Amino acid sequence: MTDLGETMFASPEMAAIFSGRTTVQRMLDVEAALARAEVRAGMIPQAAAAAIGAKCRVELFNLEALFRDAAEAGSPAIPLVRMLTELVDDDARKAVHLGVTSQDII
Repeated sequence: MTDLGETMFASPEMAAIFSGRTTVQRMLDVEAALARAEVRAGMIPQAAAAAIGAKCRVELFNLEALFRDAAEAGSPAIPLVRMLTELVDDDARKAVHLGVTSQDII
């Protein structure tokens, strides 16, 4: 633990739940679920949802860059969506984060 709040006000279990890595993975889980729901609604093709879902894995993201860019943007969703969009194939790019706002993901 590197933060006073982590050492004084959180158990190791809670610190793990709210770690940056876990938070990013949960945001990616929302993006993947959104894509699956948009397939069911007829908004995007199944192939796009599959491509998005395949890239919604925290280990594919440069977390140091994401956290730095989040501080500059005022939201972690903005760099997360940009990075996810860069990871997927051209056909899936227009389907990433379709119809939602950054606040919907956070």
